[in-house]
Amino acid sequence: MVMLHRARGSIAKLAVLCIASGACLLALPASSVSKELRGRGDFDFYLDRALFWRGGETQIQELYFRFTNRDIKFKPSEDKFHSKLDFAIVVKDEAGKSQVDENFTMDFYEDDEAKIESPLHFQMVIKRYQLPPGKYELTCTVTDIHSPKVTVLAMVKRRHKTSELRGVPLNIPRIEPDLISLSDPMFLWLVQRNGGAPVYHPNPARMYGLYKDSLEVYMELYVPDSVSALGTLGFESSVLNSKGEVVKRSRIPLKRRGETAGGDIPGSIGNFDLYPLLVREDLTAFTAGGYSLYANIKIESKLIGRFRCGSFNIAWDLRTWEAPRRNYLAEARFLIGDKAFEEFRYKSIGDQEQMLKELWSKLDPTPNTSENEAYIEFMERLEYVNTYYADYQEGFFTDRGLIYLKYGEPDEIVAEVVPLNREALSDALDKVEDRFHPVSYSTHGARGSFKGPSKDIIVDPRKIGAVGEGGNVAYPYELWIYNRSGNPILERDRVLEADIGLRFIFIDREGYGHYKLESSSSTTDK
Repeated sequence: MVMLHRARGSIAKLAVLCIASGACLLALPASSVSKELRGRGDFDFYLDRALFWRGGETQIQELYFRFTNRDIKFKPSEDKFHSKLDFAIVVKDEAGKSQVDENFTMDFYEDDEAKIESPLHFQMVIKRYQLPPGKYELTCTVTDIHSPKVTVLAMVKRRHKTSELRGVPLNIPRIEPDLISLSDPMFLWLVQRNGGAPVYHPNPARMYGLYKDSLEVYMELYVPDSVSALGTLGFESSVLNSKGEVVKRSRIPLKRRGETAGGDIPGSIGNFDLYPLLVREDLTAFTAGGYSLYANIKIESKLIGRFRCGSFNIAWDLRTWEAPRRNYLAEARFLIGDKAFEEFRYKSIGDQEQMLKELWSKLDPTPNTSENEAYIEFMERLEYVNTYYADYQEGFFTDRGLIYLKYGEPDEIVAEVVPLNREALSDALDKVEDRFHPVSYSTHGARGSFKGPSKDIIVDPRKIGAVGEGGNVAYPYELWIYNRSGNPILERDRVLEADIGLRFIFIDREGYGHYKLESSSSTTDK
């Protein structure tokens, strides 16, 4: 018996009906090909699933977690770097009863500082659970113990950064004694051979191309003796692009137990033959985009079933691989706006790359040169806002970050850091509507006026929201002033108010540096 523990998702059943003439019919239900599974929250992680049968009623449900080193926190520990994650995994059945409820901690170590910031180095966690046939829901919560949240409340309660996946369906089918079963695929990052059985390393992101230019996919075929007796089995794979066009076909020869001809030798599980199937394709001639893998099952060269196994992505752009995923999404949100961004998020990574490449090409002011000045300017702004305007979220998600990305560096910023009355705030609000309205300089509290933002203002939260004379509470604020219309990258952000300039006021009403846009002179950024 070949013990190869890799595949993804649920098992797709191939029902074979043997009739008197010896012909066989195959009924094929839809394979449960799931969308990309990525943890959401303070950091990202990928999850993939694998389901295997090794005899008996229960099946082995495997879970694969992948964390990019750059997304989790490593701390120096003696001569190494140490990261620590807490896991909470819950699997509930249809009645809502917990079949799995496990909490555990994993420690990771790296000996090279360059690896802890690398987008190409990651940590893998594999968990296995035996489950009887049925439908389940999986919830995974991961906490980064070395990354405390930055909000005041979180710091007081000692909370840490967390990411979660909720309501992931798990379908455990029953293996019938007279049916062929084919596992869903497991997309691989690496196959290691150390003289013995191969070791398969999963690729939960299912991304190939620049740093992994060959596709490797593992599947298992379970064939009962009653079906093996009907004739020679055949397995073919085909790769289709996003248009549904077949761009590659491959055949894996199979042979029965006892045969000596070429092909994969099956193992056995009771009255079943177990065929380990490894699909390999060279991707160097493929363009970026989303692709699907299909499988054909044949008996005596006659097709008895064809079905979609799963999808994967090919990406050749360096930033698709090396840019933090959230920066990549910020880039898309900036270019296409909030409404179109929701549709963009559900595209494959390969299709996203193609779309962004086309958009930036249209914005390039010097298309005949090797550099795209519009893209360079955007990346400089993105780095700035993530450095200076982050609060409990990345800088590009904040109101100040969004305005800075749109219009660039303000000509002037007036900042009231620790105000003791409403006078200055009221004047600043009036200034937004009237460019000639003066802003009074309070003799109370801390205020700054400077040309251009040099750095974010760090405020002691214990001093924020101090009560001034008469019991009036004033909030910290920043008034941004553009003498004309700023320096927008996109045509849609080129406003008509160039003669009167642009003014934005951001107020921190919550007391921990979370500035929200309160008012604006712009007709489009109210």
